[in-house]
Amino acid sequence: MPQCPLECNSTQFTFSTTSYDLLGDAYVDYIQKNMNLSSDFVTTPIDAETSRQSIVKLNIYYDTLSYTQSEDFPQWDITSLIASIGGNLGLFLGVCMFSFVEMLTTLFQLYFYKKTNINNKINA
Repeated sequence: MPQCPLECNSTQFTFSTTSYDLLGDAYVDYIQKNMNLSSDFVTTPIDAETSRQSIVKLNIYYDTLSYTQSEDFPQWDITSLIASIGGNLGLFLGVCMFSFVEMLTTLFQLYFYKKTNINNKINA
C-alpha cells in the first residue's frame, strides 16, 4: 500500500508449529488421573478415540528469541537549556546579559544621583 506510512514500531515472530495425535493407553490413563482433563469427559467415556478427537498437544518453536532494547536520554542538560534560552532571547529580542547588566547599573546611578541631589537641596 503506497499511501500508508512506515510503522514506527513493529513486532514480528517467525515460528513453526508441530502437532501429533496422542494415542495409547498410557495417555488415556494420564487423562483419567488428571482432574483438569478428566472433568471435560463427564458424559462420554474416556478411551483412545475420544481423547484423540478432543485433545491435541501443540508445540510452538520460535526461530529466534531476541529483542531490541532502546534507551532514551535527555537531549539537553541544564547548561544547554539556559544557553538556548539566552541565545533565542538575544536573537529575537536583541537582549543579552551585558545589556541587562548595563540597564541595572544605569538605574542604580540614576537612583543615587537623585538621592544625592535631594539631600543636597535639603542641606542647602
